[in-house]
Amino acid sequence: MQFKGKFFEDIGALASSAANTASHLKKEVDHKIQAKFEEILKSTDMISREEFEVVKAMAQKAREENVFLKAELETLKKRPKK
Repeated sequence: MQFKGKFFEDIGALASSAANTASHLKKEVDHKIQAKFEEILKSTDMISREEFEVVKAMAQKAREENVFLKAELETLKKRPKK
């Protein structure tokens, strides 16, 4: 009877080890895929999210300045000429 208990313990340990190995393998495959994807993106002319956000903020600031300058120009146009 003790043989059966040991057998099932060994099977359980083997299954646990296999699951652990599969988990590590999945992480490594995910890492390799991510690295390859980043390599492909770098070889294109795409920009990063950070670069996009910086340019987006610059464009927003330029739009705000444009609105301000248009309002200032209209104010100057309405002034009586000397």
